[in-house]
Amino acid sequence: MIKKNEILENLKSMKEDFCVYISRIYFRFFAQESGVRFVVLSKGRCGSTYLMRMLSSHPKIRVSEEILGTYILNKRVKERIKKLGCVFYLESFLQPLIGKTCAGVKILYFSLEKKWQEKNESLKLFKIEEYLRRHKDIKIVHLKRKNKLDVLRSTEVAQITKQWHYNKSEAIKNCGKINLSIEECWSFFKEIESQEVYYESLFREHDTFEVYYEDLIRNPQKTWSDLLKFICVNPHRLITKLKKINTLPLSESIENYEELKEFFSKTEYKIFFE
Repeated sequence: MIKKNEILENLKSMKEDFCVYISRIYFRFFAQESGVRFVVLSKGRCGSTYLMRMLSSHPKIRVSEEILGTYILNKRVKERIKKLGCVFYLESFLQPLIGKTCAGVKILYFSLEKKWQEKNESLKLFKIEEYLRRHKDIKIVHLKRKNKLDVLRSTEVAQITKQWHYNKSEAIKNCGKINLSIEECWSFFKEIESQEVYYESLFREHDTFEVYYEDLIRNPQKTWSDLLKFICVNPHRLITKLKKINTLPLSESIENYEELKEFFSKTEYKIFFE
């Protein structure tokens, strides 16, 4: 006699199969055959969510935020990727739909790295990097942050408060001052440098737009105009409800700031403390 759990599992499987079938039909009939495809590549806590939310307010851009991250790859999504294949999964987000002229996704450094691929071995995520490297028509928007200490501060605060984004309707969670060791900072700065150089080399044959978060904020008119031109869409007013979480100066949010500043004053990283 068939057990109740087996029936439920079979029904779930049939549902997933149906979703996969619908996905293939949908993109066959509603995806545009031409259009600009782009990937926003970045380290976490460099303003990538802000950038994607702003772009999503443009009527001609189809935007999908992080598609390979920790909070996205739940059990259901993983099963869908296994059935669709990770390449089709990626392509489904990179297809401009009717009424749109371009489509882009956000991919953070860690989701293309070996450690993450091994953790999700059954999904064969290594094919994502191969696909992106091979398809040179995909434009790369390489988002960076000039002040790496700001990236580390933002990362530490988010891990403590569990607040990764902030909208107008929410309250900012305060964790007080944080303490960062010299070793932690040094290792973090080196890691970002290494990652930036690696991905610049990986996509060196692609059409690439390098943009800094600081320029998006301090010189918005020119920076956003250049970015929209890069992905081949007309100028448009961009808006988002997203707000900056860490508004205090670094010196007021890092308890041992002066100690760090003194140590790094003798290194190439002294600019992060100016």
